Amino acid sequence: MGKQSNAEEFIAKAQALHGEKYNYSQVAYQTSSSKVIIICPEHGAFEQIPSSHLWGRGCRVCAGTIKLTTTEFIAKARAIHGNKYDYSQVEYTSNKDKVEIICPKHGAFTQKPNGHLDGKGCDTCRRKLITTEEFIARAQAVHGDKYDYSQTVYINRVTKVNIICPEHGLFEQESNGHLRGRGCAACAIINKRTTEADFIKRSCSLHGNKYDYSQVVYQNNSSKVLIICPEHGAFEQTPNGHLGGQGCRKCAGTAKLTTAEFIAKAQEVHDNKYDYSQVVYKSALAKVTIICPEHGAFTQQATAHTFGNGCRLCGITSAAKKKHLGKEIFLARARAAHENKYDYSQVVYTLGVNKVDIICPEHGVFSQTPDSHIKGVGCPACSLLNRPSQIKSLEAFIADAQAVHGEKFDYSLVDYQRASVKVEIICPIHGVFKQTPANHLTGYGCRACGWITGRSSWIEMVGNRESTLYLLRIFSEEEEFYKVGITTHSVKERFRQKHRMPYQYEVLAEYKSTNAGAVYDWEKSILETFAHLAYKPKLYFEGQTECFSECDEILACFPI
Repeated sequence: MGKQSNAEEFIAKAQALHGEKYNYSQVAYQTSSSKVIIICPEHGAFEQIPSSHLWGRGCRVCAGTIKLTTTEFIAKARAIHGNKYDYSQVEYTSNKDKVEIICPKHGAFTQKPNGHLDGKGCDTCRRKLITTEEFIARAQAVHGDKYDYSQTVYINRVTKVNIICPEHGLFEQESNGHLRGRGCAACAIINKRTTEADFIKRSCSLHGNKYDYSQVVYQNNSSKVLIICPEHGAFEQTPNGHLGGQGCRKCAGTAKLTTAEFIAKAQEVHDNKYDYSQVVYKSALAKVTIICPEHGAFTQQATAHTFGNGCRLCGITSAAKKKHLGKEIFLARARAAHENKYDYSQVVYTLGVNKVDIICPEHGVFSQTPDSHIKGVGCPACSLLNRPSQIKSLEAFIADAQAVHGEKFDYSLVDYQRASVKVEIICPIHGVFKQTPANHLTGYGCRACGWITGRSSWIEMVGNRESTLYLLRIFSEEEEFYKVGITTHSVKERFRQKHRMPYQYEVLAEYKSTNAGAVYDWEKSILETFAHLAYKPKLYFEGQTECFSECDEILACFPI
Protein backbone atom coordinates (compact mmCIF):
# COMPACT_ATOMS: atom_id res chain seq x y z
CA MET A 1 0.00 0.00 0.00
CA GLY A 2 1.44 3.39 -1.03
CA LYS A 3 1.82 6.47 1.17
CA GLN A 4 -1.07 8.19 -0.60
CA SER A 5 -3.47 5.36 0.17
CA ASN A 6 -2.13 5.21 3.74
CA ALA A 7 -2.82 8.93 4.10
CA GLU A 8 -6.34 8.52 2.75
CA GLU A 9 -7.00 5.62 5.11
CA PHE A 10 -5.67 7.62 8.08
CA ILE A 11 -7.83 10.64 7.23
CA ALA A 12 -10.91 8.43 6.81
CA LYS A 13 -10.34 6.82 10.23
CA ALA A 14 -9.59 10.20 11.83
CA GLN A 15 -12.79 11.74 10.49
CA ALA A 16 -14.78 8.71 11.64
CA LEU A 17 -13.43 9.31 15.15
CA HIS A 18 -13.21 13.12 15.33
CA GLY A 19 -15.92 14.03 12.81
CA GLU A 20 -15.35 17.26 10.90
CA LYS A 21 -13.53 18.96 13.78
CA TYR A 22 -10.08 19.05 12.13
CA ASN A 23 -8.63 20.02 8.75
CA TYR A 24 -6.28 17.34 7.34
CA SER A 25 -5.20 19.20 4.19
CA GLN A 26 -1.54 19.40 5.35
CA VAL A 27 -1.20 15.73 6.32
CA ALA A 28 1.89 14.15 4.72
CA TYR A 29 1.56 10.61 6.02
CA GLN A 30 4.72 8.47 6.31
CA THR A 31 4.21 5.98 9.16
CA SER A 32 1.86 5.63 12.13
CA SER A 33 4.62 6.95 14.42
CA SER A 34 5.80 9.90 12.29
CA LYS A 35 4.11 13.18 13.18
CA VAL A 36 1.73 14.83 10.74
CA ILE A 37 0.33 18.37 10.65
CA ILE A 38 -3.33 18.71 11.64
CA ILE A 39 -5.21 22.01 11.70
CA CYS A 40 -7.57 22.97 14.52
CA PRO A 41 -10.05 25.61 13.23
CA GLU A 42 -9.79 27.46 16.56
CA HIS A 43 -6.10 27.20 17.54
CA GLY A 44 -4.30 26.56 14.25
CA ALA A 45 -1.83 23.88 13.15
CA PHE A 46 -0.36 21.32 15.54
CA GLU A 47 1.71 18.16 15.15
CA GLN A 48 0.66 14.72 16.34
CA ILE A 49 1.52 11.12 15.52
CA PRO A 50 -1.27 9.36 13.57
CA SER A 51 -1.59 6.47 16.05
CA SER A 52 -2.21 8.92 18.94
CA HIS A 53 -4.73 10.87 16.89
CA LEU A 54 -6.62 7.66 16.15
CA TRP A 55 -6.57 6.84 19.88
CA GLY A 56 -8.61 9.98 20.47
CA ARG A 57 -6.02 12.69 21.02
CA GLY A 58 -6.54 16.03 19.37
CA CYS A 59 -5.68 19.71 19.81
CA ARG A 60 -3.87 20.21 23.15
CA VAL A 61 -5.16 23.75 23.54
CA CYS A 62 -8.74 22.55 23.11
CA ALA A 63 -8.06 19.77 25.61
CA GLY A 64 -7.03 22.36 28.19
CA THR A 65 -10.00 24.65 27.68
CA ILE A 66 -12.94 22.47 26.63
CA LYS A 67 -14.44 19.98 29.06
CA LEU A 68 -16.27 16.92 27.80
CA THR A 69 -19.69 15.96 29.07
CA THR A 70 -20.14 12.45 30.49
CA THR A 71 -21.99 11.47 27.31
CA GLU A 72 -19.19 12.81 25.10
CA PHE A 73 -16.54 10.99 27.14
CA ILE A 74 -18.44 7.70 26.88
CA ALA A 75 -18.87 8.16 23.13
CA LYS A 76 -15.13 8.75 22.69
CA ALA A 77 -14.28 5.81 24.95
CA ARG A 78 -16.52 3.47 22.93
CA ALA A 79 -14.98 4.69 19.69
CA ILE A 80 -11.61 3.54 21.05
CA HIS A 81 -12.52 0.45 23.11
CA GLY A 82 -15.70 -0.63 21.33
CA ASN A 83 -18.27 -2.22 23.62
CA LYS A 84 -15.69 -3.91 25.83
CA TYR A 85 -16.47 -1.86 28.97
CA ASP A 86 -19.59 -0.83 30.91
CA TYR A 87 -19.66 2.95 31.55
CA SER A 88 -22.88 3.05 33.60
CA GLN A 89 -21.00 4.23 36.74
CA VAL A 90 -19.06 7.00 34.99
CA GLU A 91 -19.45 10.55 36.36
CA TYR A 92 -17.11 12.69 34.27
CA THR A 93 -15.80 15.89 35.90
CA SER A 94 -12.39 16.47 34.22
CA ASN A 95 -9.86 14.53 32.18
CA LYS A 96 -7.68 13.95 35.27
CA ASP A 97 -10.33 12.97 37.84
CA LYS A 98 -10.69 9.19 37.88
CA VAL A 99 -13.95 7.60 36.77
CA GLU A 100 -15.34 4.15 37.54
CA ILE A 101 -15.39 1.73 34.61
CA ILE A 102 -16.64 -1.86 34.68
CA CYS A 103 -14.72 -4.69 33.00
CA PRO A 104 -17.08 -7.61 32.20
CA LYS A 105 -14.37 -10.11 33.25
CA HIS A 106 -12.75 -8.47 36.29
CA GLY A 107 -15.30 -5.99 37.60
CA ALA A 108 -15.05 -2.29 38.41
CA PHE A 109 -11.81 -0.31 38.26
CA THR A 110 -10.96 3.40 38.35
CA GLN A 111 -8.92 5.22 35.75
CA LYS A 112 -8.17 8.76 34.61
CA PRO A 113 -10.31 9.66 31.56
CA ASN A 114 -7.31 10.92 29.58
CA GLY A 115 -5.53 7.61 30.18
CA HIS A 116 -8.59 5.65 29.10
CA LEU A 117 -8.89 7.71 25.93
CA ASP A 118 -5.18 7.08 25.27
CA GLY A 119 -6.00 3.38 25.00
CA LYS A 120 -5.48 2.18 28.58
CA GLY A 121 -8.00 -0.26 29.98
CA CYS A 122 -8.37 -2.93 32.64
CA ASP A 123 -4.98 -3.64 34.25
CA THR A 124 -5.96 -7.21 35.11
CA CYS A 125 -6.74 -7.90 31.45
CA ARG A 126 -3.44 -6.35 30.46
CA ARG A 127 -1.46 -8.49 32.88
CA LYS A 128 -3.29 -11.68 31.95
CA LEU A 129 -0.86 -14.37 30.77
CA ILE A 130 -1.50 -16.08 27.50
CA THR A 131 -1.73 -19.87 27.46
CA THR A 132 0.91 -22.15 25.96
CA GLU A 133 -1.47 -22.83 23.06
CA GLU A 134 -1.90 -19.09 22.43
CA PHE A 135 1.87 -18.60 22.52
CA ILE A 136 2.40 -21.41 20.00
CA ALA A 137 -0.27 -19.96 17.70
CA ARG A 138 1.43 -16.55 17.81
CA ALA A 139 4.87 -18.10 17.27
CA GLN A 140 3.65 -20.04 14.23
CA ALA A 141 2.12 -16.86 12.84
CA VAL A 142 5.63 -15.33 12.99
CA HIS A 143 7.80 -18.34 12.07
CA GLY A 144 5.39 -20.55 10.13
CA ASP A 145 5.96 -24.28 10.56
CA LYS A 146 9.74 -24.01 10.90
CA TYR A 147 9.93 -25.04 14.58
CA ASP A 148 8.59 -27.87 16.75
CA TYR A 149 6.88 -26.61 19.93
CA SER A 150 6.06 -30.01 21.45
CA GLN A 151 8.31 -29.30 24.47
CA THR A 152 7.22 -25.68 24.91
CA VAL A 153 5.73 -24.65 28.27
CA TYR A 154 4.87 -20.93 28.35
CA ILE A 155 5.26 -19.15 31.72
CA ASN A 156 5.63 -15.44 30.92
CA ARG A 157 7.17 -13.08 28.38
CA VAL A 158 10.72 -13.12 29.74
CA THR A 159 11.04 -16.75 30.83
CA LYS A 160 12.80 -18.97 28.30
CA VAL A 161 10.86 -21.72 26.55
CA ASN A 162 12.09 -24.91 24.86
CA ILE A 163 11.87 -24.89 21.06
CA ILE A 164 13.09 -27.54 18.62
CA CYS A 165 14.88 -26.62 15.41
CA PRO A 166 14.56 -29.46 12.83
CA GLU A 167 18.20 -28.94 11.84
CA HIS A 168 20.02 -28.10 15.10
CA GLY A 169 17.77 -29.60 17.77
CA LEU A 170 16.54 -28.17 21.07
CA PHE A 171 17.31 -24.57 22.07
CA GLU A 172 16.05 -22.14 24.72
CA GLN A 173 14.84 -18.63 24.00
CA GLU A 174 12.89 -15.87 25.71
CA SER A 175 9.28 -16.18 24.62
CA ASN A 176 9.05 -12.44 23.99
CA GLY A 177 12.13 -12.49 21.76
CA HIS A 178 10.79 -15.47 19.81
CA LEU A 179 7.54 -13.65 19.10
CA ARG A 180 9.58 -10.67 17.87
CA GLY A 181 11.18 -12.84 15.19
CA ARG A 182 14.23 -14.38 16.85
CA GLY A 183 14.87 -18.02 16.14
CA CYS A 184 17.56 -20.69 16.22
CA ALA A 185 20.95 -19.08 16.85
CA ALA A 186 22.79 -21.80 14.91
CA CYS A 187 20.64 -21.12 11.86
CA ALA A 188 21.29 -17.39 12.25
CA ILE A 189 25.04 -17.99 12.28
CA ILE A 190 24.85 -20.06 9.11
CA ASN A 191 22.64 -17.51 7.42
CA LYS A 192 24.96 -14.63 8.26
CA ARG A 193 28.26 -16.50 8.16
CA THR A 194 31.18 -14.91 6.40
CA THR A 195 33.29 -17.51 4.63
CA GLU A 196 36.92 -17.95 5.55
CA ALA A 197 37.99 -16.59 2.18
CA ASP A 198 35.76 -13.54 2.58
CA PHE A 199 37.14 -12.87 6.07
CA ILE A 200 40.75 -13.06 4.85
CA LYS A 201 39.95 -10.87 1.84
CA ARG A 202 38.29 -8.21 4.02
CA SER A 203 41.14 -8.41 6.57
CA CYS A 204 43.77 -7.86 3.88
CA SER A 205 41.77 -4.95 2.52
CA LEU A 206 41.72 -3.36 6.00
CA HIS A 207 45.17 -4.29 7.37
CA GLY A 208 47.10 -4.67 4.12
CA ASN A 209 49.76 -7.38 4.12
CA LYS A 210 50.66 -6.85 7.76
CA TYR A 211 49.38 -10.23 9.04
CA ASP A 212 49.67 -13.90 8.06
CA TYR A 213 46.25 -15.65 7.92
CA SER A 214 47.50 -19.16 7.06
CA GLN A 215 46.36 -20.56 10.45
CA VAL A 216 42.84 -19.10 10.30
CA VAL A 217 40.02 -21.61 10.81
CA TYR A 218 36.89 -19.49 10.50
CA GLN A 219 33.72 -20.57 12.35
CA ASN A 220 31.75 -17.38 12.97
CA ASN A 221 32.40 -13.71 13.65
CA SER A 222 32.64 -14.17 17.44
CA SER A 223 34.84 -17.31 17.62
CA LYS A 224 38.52 -16.44 17.85
CA VAL A 225 40.89 -17.29 15.02
CA LEU A 226 44.67 -17.58 14.96
CA ILE A 227 46.45 -14.69 13.23
CA ILE A 228 50.23 -14.33 12.90
CA CYS A 229 52.01 -11.02 13.45
CA PRO A 230 55.43 -11.08 11.69
CA GLU A 231 57.00 -9.23 14.64
CA HIS A 232 55.31 -10.74 17.72
CA GLY A 233 54.06 -14.12 16.53
CA ALA A 234 50.63 -15.76 16.69
CA PHE A 235 47.71 -14.22 18.59
CA GLU A 236 44.00 -14.98 18.86
CA GLN A 237 41.26 -12.50 18.01
CA THR A 238 37.60 -12.55 17.01
CA PRO A 239 36.95 -11.87 13.31
CA ASN A 240 34.46 -9.22 14.41
CA GLY A 241 37.17 -7.39 16.35
CA HIS A 242 39.78 -7.81 13.63
CA LEU A 243 37.46 -6.41 10.96
CA GLY A 244 36.65 -3.57 13.37
CA GLY A 245 40.28 -2.44 13.20
CA GLN A 246 41.88 -4.42 16.05
CA GLY A 247 45.18 -6.16 15.47
CA CYS A 248 48.22 -7.40 17.38
CA ARG A 249 48.00 -6.16 20.98
CA LYS A 250 51.76 -6.03 21.38
CA CYS A 251 52.00 -3.82 18.30
CA ALA A 252 49.22 -1.66 19.74
CA GLY A 253 51.29 -1.20 22.88
CA THR A 254 54.49 -0.26 21.05
CA ALA A 255 53.47 0.93 17.61
CA LYS A 256 51.08 3.67 16.67
CA LEU A 257 50.01 5.76 13.75
CA THR A 258 52.23 8.61 12.74
CA THR A 259 50.66 12.06 12.68
CA ALA A 260 50.63 11.90 8.87
CA GLU A 261 48.89 8.48 8.93
CA PHE A 262 46.27 9.72 11.38
CA ILE A 263 45.59 12.81 9.25
CA ALA A 264 45.25 10.70 6.10
CA LYS A 265 42.77 8.41 7.86
CA ALA A 266 40.83 11.35 9.30
CA GLN A 267 40.62 13.13 5.93
CA GLU A 268 39.23 9.97 4.35
CA VAL A 269 36.56 9.64 7.06
CA HIS A 270 35.57 13.32 7.07
CA ASP A 271 36.07 14.05 3.36
CA ASN A 272 38.67 16.82 3.92
CA LYS A 273 36.27 18.91 6.01
CA TYR A 274 38.77 19.83 8.76
CA ASP A 275 42.17 21.52 9.07
CA TYR A 276 44.70 19.23 10.84
CA SER A 277 47.64 21.66 10.90
CA GLN A 278 47.70 21.67 14.74
CA VAL A 279 47.47 17.88 15.15
CA VAL A 280 50.22 16.18 17.15
CA TYR A 281 49.23 12.50 17.27
CA LYS A 282 50.34 10.60 20.39
CA SER A 283 47.92 7.69 20.77
CA ALA A 284 44.40 6.60 19.80
CA LEU A 285 43.00 7.72 23.16
CA ALA A 286 44.89 11.01 23.43
CA LYS A 287 43.11 14.17 22.31
CA VAL A 288 44.25 16.13 19.27
CA THR A 289 43.48 19.70 18.18
CA ILE A 290 41.37 19.93 15.02
CA ILE A 291 40.18 23.09 13.27
CA CYS A 292 36.62 23.38 11.99
CA PRO A 293 36.40 25.93 9.12
CA GLU A 294 33.17 27.27 10.59
CA HIS A 295 33.60 27.11 14.39
CA GLY A 296 37.37 27.12 14.92
CA ALA A 297 39.64 24.81 16.94
CA PHE A 298 38.33 21.99 19.14
CA THR A 299 39.91 18.97 20.85
CA GLN A 300 38.76 15.38 20.44
CA GLN A 301 40.03 11.87 21.08
CA ALA A 302 41.84 10.63 17.99
CA THR A 303 39.93 7.34 17.94
CA ALA A 304 36.59 9.14 18.29
CA HIS A 305 37.46 11.37 15.34
CA THR A 306 38.37 8.46 13.07
CA PHE A 307 35.10 6.76 14.11
CA GLY A 308 33.25 9.70 12.56
CA ASN A 309 32.81 12.18 15.42
CA GLY A 310 33.49 15.77 14.42
CA CYS A 311 32.88 19.36 15.45
CA ARG A 312 30.35 19.44 18.25
CA LEU A 313 28.93 22.83 17.22
CA CYS A 314 28.38 21.55 13.67
CA GLY A 315 26.59 18.58 15.21
CA ILE A 316 24.34 20.85 17.25
CA THR A 317 23.52 22.93 14.18
CA SER A 318 22.87 19.82 12.11
CA ALA A 319 20.61 18.35 14.80
CA ALA A 320 18.77 21.65 15.07
CA LYS A 321 18.18 21.69 11.31
CA LYS A 322 16.84 18.14 11.45
CA LYS A 323 14.42 19.21 14.21
CA HIS A 324 13.47 22.38 12.33
CA LEU A 325 9.78 22.97 13.02
CA GLY A 326 8.99 26.03 10.97
CA LYS A 327 7.34 29.10 12.44
CA GLU A 328 3.76 27.83 12.20
CA ILE A 329 4.44 24.61 14.10
CA PHE A 330 6.57 26.43 16.69
CA LEU A 331 3.74 28.89 17.38
CA ALA A 332 1.19 26.08 17.67
CA ARG A 333 3.39 24.21 20.17
CA ALA A 334 4.27 27.38 22.08
CA ARG A 335 0.62 28.38 22.50
CA ALA A 336 -0.28 24.86 23.60
CA ALA A 337 2.58 24.77 26.13
CA HIS A 338 1.85 28.22 27.61
CA GLU A 339 -1.94 28.38 27.09
CA ASN A 340 -1.84 31.52 24.92
CA LYS A 341 -0.06 33.56 27.60
CA TYR A 342 2.49 35.24 25.30
CA ASP A 343 2.48 37.49 22.22
CA TYR A 344 4.58 36.05 19.36
CA SER A 345 4.22 38.93 16.89
CA GLN A 346 7.99 39.65 16.96
CA VAL A 347 9.10 36.05 16.45
CA VAL A 348 11.51 35.47 13.56
CA TYR A 349 12.00 31.70 13.62
CA THR A 350 15.15 30.19 12.06
CA LEU A 351 16.24 27.20 14.18
CA GLY A 352 15.19 25.75 17.51
CA VAL A 353 18.51 26.79 19.07
CA ASN A 354 18.44 30.40 17.84
CA LYS A 355 16.73 32.80 20.24
CA VAL A 356 13.51 34.58 19.28
CA ASP A 357 11.79 37.63 20.80
CA ILE A 358 8.65 36.84 22.81
CA ILE A 359 6.40 39.38 24.52
CA CYS A 360 5.18 38.80 28.07
CA PRO A 361 1.97 40.80 28.74
CA GLU A 362 3.33 41.75 32.15
CA HIS A 363 7.09 42.23 31.69
CA GLY A 364 7.54 42.94 27.97
CA VAL A 365 9.99 41.48 25.46
CA PHE A 366 12.41 38.67 26.40
CA SER A 367 14.60 36.41 24.27
CA GLN A 368 14.56 32.63 24.46
CA THR A 369 15.35 29.61 22.29
CA PRO A 370 12.27 28.01 20.69
CA ASP A 371 13.38 24.58 21.94
CA SER A 372 13.34 25.80 25.56
CA HIS A 373 10.09 27.70 25.13
CA ILE A 374 8.03 24.75 23.85
CA LYS A 375 9.35 22.68 26.78
CA GLY A 376 7.63 25.06 29.18
CA VAL A 377 10.31 27.67 29.91
CA GLY A 378 8.76 31.13 29.89
CA CYS A 379 9.30 34.72 30.99
CA PRO A 380 12.28 34.86 33.41
CA ALA A 381 10.75 37.84 35.27
CA CYS A 382 7.54 35.88 35.89
CA SER A 383 9.67 32.96 37.04
CA LEU A 384 11.42 35.22 39.57
CA LEU A 385 8.09 36.26 41.03
CA ASN A 386 6.66 32.75 41.08
CA ARG A 387 9.66 31.04 42.64
CA PRO A 388 11.60 33.59 44.68
CA SER A 389 13.07 30.95 46.98
CA GLN A 390 14.87 29.28 44.05
CA ILE A 391 16.30 32.43 42.49
CA LYS A 392 19.67 34.02 43.08
CA SER A 393 21.09 37.13 41.51
CA LEU A 394 24.09 36.69 39.23
CA GLU A 395 26.34 38.28 41.83
CA ALA A 396 25.08 35.95 44.57
CA PHE A 397 25.60 32.87 42.39
CA ILE A 398 29.18 33.87 41.53
CA ALA A 399 29.94 34.62 45.20
CA ASP A 400 28.58 31.20 46.24
CA ALA A 401 30.45 29.47 43.40
CA GLN A 402 33.76 31.06 44.38
CA ALA A 403 33.16 30.05 47.99
CA VAL A 404 32.95 26.43 46.75
CA HIS A 405 35.56 26.43 43.95
CA GLY A 406 37.79 29.36 44.88
CA GLU A 407 39.30 31.24 41.94
CA LYS A 408 39.53 28.14 39.74
CA PHE A 409 36.83 29.13 37.20
CA ASP A 410 36.00 32.21 35.12
CA TYR A 411 32.30 33.23 35.33
CA SER A 412 32.36 36.08 32.80
CA LEU A 413 30.02 34.21 30.39
CA VAL A 414 27.40 33.31 32.99
CA ASP A 415 23.83 34.35 32.09
CA TYR A 416 22.03 33.32 35.28
CA GLN A 417 18.30 32.52 35.00
CA ARG A 418 17.64 29.92 37.66
CA ALA A 419 19.30 27.01 39.43
CA SER A 420 18.21 24.39 36.90
CA VAL A 421 19.15 26.24 33.67
CA LYS A 422 22.71 25.57 32.49
CA VAL A 423 25.22 28.43 32.37
CA GLU A 424 28.57 28.72 30.59
CA ILE A 425 31.63 28.50 32.85
CA ILE A 426 35.26 28.77 31.71
CA CYS A 427 37.91 26.31 32.88
CA PRO A 428 41.40 27.86 32.47
CA ILE A 429 42.74 24.49 31.25
CA HIS A 430 39.93 23.00 29.12
CA GLY A 431 37.85 26.02 28.08
CA VAL A 432 34.08 26.59 28.18
CA PHE A 433 31.70 24.00 29.64
CA LYS A 434 28.02 24.10 30.56
CA GLN A 435 26.57 23.16 33.94
CA THR A 436 23.51 23.91 36.04
CA PRO A 437 24.16 26.35 38.91
CA ALA A 438 22.62 23.83 41.32
CA ASN A 439 25.19 21.16 40.38
CA HIS A 440 28.06 23.66 40.31
CA LEU A 441 27.31 24.79 43.87
CA THR A 442 27.31 21.19 45.11
CA GLY A 443 30.92 20.80 43.96
CA TYR A 444 30.66 19.74 40.32
CA GLY A 445 33.20 21.39 38.05
CA CYS A 446 34.94 20.86 34.72
CA ARG A 447 34.30 17.33 33.42
CA ALA A 448 37.67 17.19 31.67
CA CYS A 449 39.45 18.00 34.96
CA GLY A 450 37.23 15.44 36.63
CA TRP A 451 38.23 12.85 34.04
CA ILE A 452 41.89 13.32 34.91
CA THR A 453 41.16 13.15 38.65
CA GLY A 454 38.80 10.21 38.15
CA ARG A 455 41.38 8.24 36.18
CA SER A 456 44.03 8.74 38.84
CA SER A 457 41.61 7.74 41.61
CA TRP A 458 40.55 4.62 39.68
CA ILE A 459 44.15 3.50 39.10
CA GLU A 460 44.98 4.09 42.77
CA MET A 461 41.89 2.15 43.91
CA VAL A 462 42.51 -0.84 41.60
CA GLY A 463 46.22 -1.10 42.34
CA ASN A 464 47.65 -4.34 40.95
CA ARG A 465 44.30 -6.12 40.87
CA GLU A 466 42.47 -7.16 37.72
CA SER A 467 39.62 -4.91 36.57
CA THR A 468 36.93 -5.56 33.97
CA LEU A 469 35.37 -3.60 31.11
CA TYR A 470 31.96 -5.13 30.32
CA LEU A 471 29.15 -4.83 27.78
CA LEU A 472 25.67 -5.95 28.86
CA ARG A 473 22.36 -6.52 27.14
CA ILE A 474 19.69 -5.29 29.58
CA PHE A 475 16.03 -6.08 29.14
CA SER A 476 12.52 -6.26 30.60
CA GLU A 477 9.07 -6.78 29.13
CA GLU A 478 9.07 -3.15 27.95
CA GLU A 479 12.72 -2.30 27.25
CA GLU A 480 15.90 -3.61 25.69
CA PHE A 481 19.16 -1.66 25.70
CA TYR A 482 22.91 -2.04 26.34
CA LYS A 483 25.36 -0.85 28.99
CA VAL A 484 29.12 -0.41 29.18
CA GLY A 485 30.92 -0.18 32.50
CA ILE A 486 34.03 -1.02 34.52
CA THR A 487 34.35 -2.87 37.81
CA THR A 488 36.92 -4.48 40.08
CA HIS A 489 34.43 -7.26 40.89
CA SER A 490 32.63 -9.79 38.72
CA VAL A 491 29.61 -8.44 36.83
CA LYS A 492 27.38 -10.71 38.92
CA GLU A 493 28.75 -9.19 42.14
CA ARG A 494 28.54 -5.65 40.70
CA PHE A 495 24.78 -6.00 40.14
CA ARG A 496 23.96 -8.41 42.96
CA GLN A 497 21.56 -6.01 44.73
CA LYS A 498 18.18 -5.20 43.16
CA HIS A 499 18.59 -1.40 43.36
CA ARG A 500 21.79 -1.69 41.36
CA MET A 501 20.06 -3.53 38.52
CA PRO A 502 16.23 -3.55 38.41
CA TYR A 503 16.32 -5.34 35.02
CA GLN A 504 17.39 -8.74 33.73
CA TYR A 505 20.72 -8.78 31.92
CA GLU A 506 23.22 -10.92 30.03
CA VAL A 507 26.94 -10.35 29.49
CA LEU A 508 27.80 -9.85 25.81
CA ALA A 509 31.53 -9.15 26.16
CA GLU A 510 34.23 -8.66 28.80
CA TYR A 511 37.78 -7.35 28.72
CA LYS A 512 39.91 -8.12 31.82
CA SER A 513 43.29 -6.54 32.50
CA THR A 514 45.65 -5.60 35.31
CA ASN A 515 46.28 -2.33 33.43
CA ALA A 516 43.67 -0.19 35.23
CA GLY A 517 44.45 2.87 33.12
CA ALA A 518 43.76 1.00 29.88
CA VAL A 519 40.42 -0.31 31.20
CA TYR A 520 39.41 3.20 32.30
CA ASP A 521 40.47 4.73 28.95
CA TRP A 522 38.57 2.11 26.96
CA GLU A 523 35.34 2.87 28.82
CA LYS A 524 35.70 6.64 28.36
CA SER A 525 36.57 6.18 24.70
CA ILE A 526 33.44 4.06 24.09
CA LEU A 527 31.21 6.51 25.98
CA GLU A 528 32.51 9.45 23.94
CA THR A 529 32.67 7.69 20.57
CA PHE A 530 29.14 6.27 20.74
CA ALA A 531 27.41 9.17 22.48
CA HIS A 532 25.05 9.33 19.49
CA LEU A 533 23.59 5.96 20.62
CA ALA A 534 22.94 7.10 24.22
CA TYR A 535 19.81 5.65 25.83
CA LYS A 536 18.01 6.71 29.02
CA PRO A 537 16.41 3.75 30.86
CA LYS A 538 12.92 4.14 32.31
CA LEU A 539 14.03 2.73 35.69
CA TYR A 540 16.80 4.33 37.76
CA PHE A 541 19.93 2.37 38.68
CA GLU A 542 23.60 3.14 39.33
CA GLY A 543 25.34 3.49 35.98
CA GLN A 544 22.23 4.33 33.97
CA THR A 545 24.08 7.15 32.17
CA GLU A 546 26.33 4.60 30.42
CA CYS A 547 23.58 2.97 28.35
CA PHE A 548 23.08 2.67 24.58
CA SER A 549 20.22 1.86 22.22
CA GLU A 550 22.36 -0.42 19.99
CA CYS A 551 25.48 -2.54 20.42
CA ASP A 552 26.72 -3.65 16.98
CA GLU A 553 29.07 -0.66 16.52
CA ILE A 554 30.36 -1.03 20.08
CA LEU A 555 31.01 -4.76 19.73
CA ALA A 556 32.95 -4.11 16.53
CA CYS A 557 35.60 -2.13 18.41
CA PHE A 558 35.32 -3.80 21.85
CA PRO A 559 38.74 -5.07 23.02
CA ILE A 560 37.71 -8.75 23.04
